Amino acid sequence: MEPLPWREALRDLFPGMPLLPQRKVWTFYDDIVYSLRSIVRHTPCEIFWADTGGSVLKGVEEANEYGCIQLTDGSVGIVKPARLEFESFGEDLSTWAYLRLEAATLELALPLGAASIRNEISEFVAEVYPGKYYHPSVIETQVLGFDANGKPIRLPPSARIVKRYLTGTFLFFSSASKYKVLDEYRGTHIGLNRDAFRTLIQQAVEKLG
Repeated sequence: MEPLPWREALRDLFPGMPLLPQRKVWTFYDDIVYSLRSIVRHTPCEIFWADTGGSVLKGVEEANEYGCIQLTDGSVGIVKPARLEFESFGEDLSTWAYLRLEAATLELALPLGAASIRNEISEFVAEVYPGKYYHPSVIETQVLGFDANGKPIRLPPSARIVKRYLTGTFLFFSSASKYKVLDEYRGTHIGLNRDAFRTLIQQAVEKLG
């Protein structure tokens, strides 16, 4: 299937509306999953992560962890969505339109000191069974522990490293957007609320068109 232009892919989110709205908010889990999945299926999309810059988003699925979604760009990010916002600046400037995802708070999956890489926003863990997390080193050893007879308990083939986001804000732009050029890896959105970030983009629109 040929990818749709960004504007047409966005219009699929608003059936029956002749023009893209300036702002739209989704707070229900199913609506958030549907909207993000629809965009990824139809057009190239760049995700700007809550703690880093951008990469090409390849998939959006329901996660094994309850109430969470799985964002994939080659690696896997687990996020508990709270609010998805759509922002646009007019039909002729649709490539500047974006989606902004606010994450709800997740508790640490492992006790302090148990994850190999962790910051205030995220932690790396091994998802050995659906929604069940262990120290990431088990992926290297391929051994979860030992049974009563001293035999190693091997990991299932589905075991993988995932990055759980404890909080944060994520952006979704067209892969053709000028924002990608302006902020490939800087993470400008980090720490900005929705209105401050919209103002930042509005200024870029007025300057660059």
